[in-house]
Amino acid sequence: KVVNEEGEGVWLTLAYIPIVRQGKEPGSEERARKRRAAILQRVLYLVFRSAIAASHMGVKVRFGGRELLCFPRLLLYICDLPEEKGLLCMKGGKTAKPCSLCNVRFEFAAAPEALNAEDRNALVVLSDQAKATRLRLRKEHPSRRLMLEKKHSVHAVMPALAGLAGLSMAPFHMYKMVGVDVLHVMDLGVTRMLVHRLVRVYPHACAAAGCETAPGGTKGACRVANRRFDEMGRRSQASKAAPGCVSRHFLLVSRVCSDLS
Repeated sequence: KVVNEEGEGVWLTLAYIPIVRQGKEPGSEERARKRRAAILQRVLYLVFRSAIAASHMGVKVRFGGRELLCFPRLLLYICDLPEEKGLLCMKGGKTAKPCSLCNVRFEFAAAPEALNAEDRNALVVLSDQAKATRLRLRKEHPSRRLMLEKKHSVHAVMPALAGLAGLSMAPFHMYKMVGVDVLHVMDLGVTRMLVHRLVRVYPHACAAAGCETAPGGTKGACRVANRRFDEMGRRSQASKAAPGCVSRHFLLVSRVCSDLS
């Protein structure tokens, strides 16, 4: 998104990412995944290559009759979860370390132990990722490459955005700059899925506290949640201007929770 000094911000199309079809040869799924990952990173590099160079060497900008040397930084990248995994070249699904922010293991992802998990170290992770990529390109020591991938739950492909100053070097924001596209997540039905997971807990919590819950136990609680979702319609009607999308999201969840209680 480009923000002008005068007028409203405008959205510009920078590049198109081609679709990689999966073949029918043995191991086609793995080959297609690797090709998609490599093409995505090459497209990102082509789009951001001038910004990457300017982030290190600076770029001259005229402002108010003065010529300033500016160093651009990437502060926020809005995407959904699959795009986040592709952007950071991390493994998706049931991996050992599914979180992009910390090193929590899969079995402790929703447990109190997750609160004490260490943050991902961009310097260490990217260094091992570079080693794994080099081994893959040279077709050497496949066992060591697999060990490096498993250690951090990453692919042997270097993220293009790691070249930007401030992400792979101080202050190391590589794994802290990703934001969630709230409207996209709501349209995909992830909110419904989350609420359905939550309502499984409410009947047991209410029974333990001696409170009444929706008739029908878990199924009744799901029916109440679905009625609230029907009020939203098929697609999110939240305002696209912040904080409308966020306030509507939390308003919906709070209304569902109030009905269940």
